[in-house]
Amino acid sequence: LRTMFDNLERSGNPWRYPAADASKHIKENEIPLHDGNQRILYWMGCMARYDDAYRKISLDFVKIMRAANVDFAVLKNEKCTGDAARRAGNEFAFQELAMENSENINNAAPDLIVSTCPHCLKSLNEYKTMPEDMRLNDIPIVHHSVFIEQLITAGKLDLDYGKTQKFSKNMSYHDACYLSRYLGKEGINAPREILKAGGAKLTEAENHGS
Repeated sequence: LRTMFDNLERSGNPWRYPAADASKHIKENEIPLHDGNQRILYWMGCMARYDDAYRKISLDFVKIMRAANVDFAVLKNEKCTGDAARRAGNEFAFQELAMENSENINNAAPDLIVSTCPHCLKSLNEYKTMPEDMRLNDIPIVHHSVFIEQLITAGKLDLDYGKTQKFSKNMSYHDACYLSRYLGKEGINAPREILKAGGAKLTEAENHGS
């Protein structure tokens, strides 16, 4: 734990990756940086900024937002929300990160925050209950699965695959445990509605939704 705490305090992420790695990834993939004008702030989280495997999920979400003509951007100076520090008992490290992140988000002043990470989503919501000097403004925060469902419902995503083809086999969706715990029914239903909109036929597993 000591190593993780030190990395969070010195590098702003649990693995001590240099911020330049995230900046390079963002630039190479032409992800827009927030300049105070974009309505949607995409909070990437440490995994999307630094982990090669998880970056694929993030970039797919970026493609979806572009297809829906979403006016979005990311923060250049985003740091870990400090979720792991708080769960491990290092409240000081959590509050230091909360103070800096809240200030940067409040200055950007988006209308909505979208995150692909349920842990980030939980921590960002916790920022709203912090003391005034580290408190996040009352900005709505949603998980990307919920946001995608909203785009589909609003008719901003044309799912051609679901119109012209059907999946050849039934599907069973495996619930992401933290997403279900943190968002409840919203986190359980949104991914299923997205799959159904794409033409999937779902067969629920035993004890699903937990």
